[in-house]
Amino acid sequence: MEQKVLNVDRYVPSDYLKRKLLSGEIETLTLHERVADPGDTFEVQGATFEITRVEVRDAADLDVPDEDGNAVVHFFERVA
Repeated sequence: MEQKVLNVDRYVPSDYLKRKLLSGEIETLTLHERVADPGDTFEVQGATFEITRVEVRDAADLDVPDEDGNAVVHFFERVA
C-alpha cells in the first residue's frame, strides 16, 4: 500500500488533541472510520507522526458508541 501524508485537521481535528499529541500524552486515536494505514504520516506544528498500527475493535470494549459495534483504533509514534 502506498504511504500517504494525512490531513491532520481531518485526523486530529481539535487543538486540544494536537497539544496532547505534542506532549506525548496520547498515542492512539479512536475513530469510526479507517482514515489511515500503517506507514502513513501526519504533522503537527513541525513534528511528524507515523501510523504504526490500525485495529478494528469492539466498540463496547472501548466505551465508544457506534452503529455497527466497531471502532477503529489508530496507533502512532512521533518520528521527527
